[in-house]
Amino acid sequence: TVAVMHPVMPYKNIAGEMRYLVTIEKVQVDNDSGSLVACHACQATADLYSFKKLDTDLFQLVSKTSPKVKFSSNYGRIQFDNSSLTQGLQPLGINLIGSVFKNSDMSFGTITQWWDVLHLPEDDYINVYHLGDAGEENGGQYDEDSPLHYDYKVSYKVQTDNSRYYPIMLTFKGDKPTEDYESIESVNHSIIKKFDPIKKEYK
Repeated sequence: TVAVMHPVMPYKNIAGEMRYLVTIEKVQVDNDSGSLVACHACQATADLYSFKKLDTDLFQLVSKTSPKVKFSSNYGRIQFDNSSLTQGLQPLGINLIGSVFKNSDMSFGTITQWWDVLHLPEDDYINVYHLGDAGEENGGQYDEDSPLHYDYKVSYKVQTDNSRYYPIMLTFKGDKPTEDYESIESVNHSIIKKFDPIKKEYK
């Protein structure tokens, strides 16, 4: 196992105070060749740490990831980058800042996407949660004029309210296969995902 430090990501907490997110990715390296173990299903993980800067110019730990944190990953690397996190950074609940970011995978000509959510609390562990579908497209298998071609996208919108964890609305638009993939139908609808603090998941 090799630890790889990502660039530090500065951000502001709910109170507008500067924080610094440090990501230490843990990858597997082959003992003999020294190269990354990078098969399609090969997983990686990481430890995240949030720091604040003190008046003495020293840094104090604010929070870190739980021991059970899981990241979306493939080819031996986590799917987690500062540009995506910064773009999705926003309030996700009362006294909670975090980020909604998109991940994707391609297999047999089909691109599958999904939304993940990073919570950056200062009174609990940092964690990453699966939010839901972000779209799918099979243009690598079928031309756009094929009756078997489909392409749909899923956007999100955080619903600000008075709850500890804000609900997140997912809106589906485009041509989407049914759950059994027996047919393709046009979709334009929304669902609400709420965070369950007991089960620690969006559902």
